[in-house]
Amino acid sequence: MRAGNAAGEPLTYFRNLVADIAARSETAMSQRHAFTVCRLALEAQAKAAWLPARPQAT
Repeated sequence: MRAGNAAGEPLTYFRNLVADIAARSETAMSQRHAFTVCRLALEAQAKAAWLPARPQAT
């Protein structure tokens, strides 16, 4: 299957998200989905390990 060219399609997600915040609705993303994403991000952050910074190449 080939991907189609969506260059001419309008980008409505962020406009819908802002409208959802203002209207307290769930058009762009359900509240359950948003909470799940936040929970997963917090869990990943809690399990993440700090890595030492690489020295800058000179």
